Amino acid sequence: MLVPEFYRVILFLFLCGITVPSFGTFGYFFMLDVVKFSKFTIAMLSLVGYICLIIGSAMYTKFFANKGIHKLFVISCLIGVVSAPFYLLFVTR
Repeated sequence: MLVPEFYRVILFLFLCGITVPSFGTFGYFFMLDVVKFSKFTIAMLSLVGYICLIIGSAMYTKFFANKGIHKLFVISCLIGVVSAPFYLLFVTR
């Protein structure tokens, strides 16, 4: 039994994999060789990124799914302005 949606998804992933360039490997070696991060630090940064992705997705579903794009943009700008001092304090040491 053929399921056309299944084959369309496979075709999309295949075409996306061969046509869209990925620079993840270059970024990894840049962080290792140039910035001199340890492999553990890179792994922890990835873990924090995925945790933030899950938290952000849950927050969007719970609080922001019914908001318009303009309100979401304003909220995003406000979060950026509020979090900028923490970024400057902890990251640029």
